[in-house]
Amino acid sequence: MKTPVAPVMFRGRPLVIAAACVLAPSLAFGQTLDLAGAYGNEAGCRVARGEEKAGAEALVVRNDRFESAALSCEFVQVLKAADGTKVITALCDIEDEDGRSVNFFTVSPGKTDPTALQIRDEYGAPWDEVKPCG
Repeated sequence: MKTPVAPVMFRGRPLVIAAACVLAPSLAFGQTLDLAGAYGNEAGCRVARGEEKAGAEALVVRNDRFESAALSCEFVQVLKAADGTKVITALCDIEDEDGRSVNFFTVSPGKTDPTALQIRDEYGAPWDEVKPCG
């Protein structure tokens, strides 16, 4: 008597379906930084509070994105390095450019102010330091 083939083919299916359900939300939605509110440089905090429009020097950092007058970046992946540095992969819209670009950033605690965040580009060059916008 032969063993039916169908049960063998479907044996792993519940596991695959369960894994897809667990992973799907992380793939469908961007990841975030763990921030208690908006961060920014001096001009960025004025923008975050609604006091002025974004100028060239303003940078606002939110849980899921960077915002400035010329740049808007949506976080699609946030990874934590062993030293606590966050590595961000972002899709960015840059003023006067067609399409979106993939950019990498690192975010680490500020050197002199523990509440500040130091943002660096993918080459390690300092981009800006931001503080909580209170």
